[in-house]
Amino acid sequence: GHSHAAGLGIEQGNFPAFAEEINRVAHTMLTPDDFIPEIHADAEVHPSEITESLLNELTSLEPFGRGNQEPVFIVRNFVVNEVFRMGADKQHLKLRLKAEGEVVKDAIRWNAGSLLHSFAIGDKVDVVCKPQLNYFNNRTTVQLMIEDIRHSA
Repeated sequence: GHSHAAGLGIEQGNFPAFAEEINRVAHTMLTPDDFIPEIHADAEVHPSEITESLLNELTSLEPFGRGNQEPVFIVRNFVVNEVFRMGADKQHLKLRLKAEGEVVKDAIRWNAGSLLHSFAIGDKVDVVCKPQLNYFNNRTTVQLMIEDIRHSA
């Protein structure tokens, strides 16, 4: 186990009563707001700030893991330049996002291919992401691994 692990042993015959009681307690303690997911972001940045140089600097914070999470950024008002599905089963969503000054970033959301029709070319979007370097065909580019995405307000 680890410091966040917990265990519980219940005889099978006692499980229905346990489930009823734990649900009763939960209903008295929890509100609908407790079920709204929250995303923690470390900073809000302009798209032009997410550079190869920044990502090289962030490596000084490694190794990432429990207790030292990978940095998460909010980037607002990107414009969708292209949107398509990728992967063997087209299960992933990929967007090319443009910002002022023609800053273009590739952005990927794993297992979100079903969102393809939620975004159209020209839409303004805000993303919560973990930027990373992508090494492909002898080129290094910055890409955004999307944690969440929404239309800009």
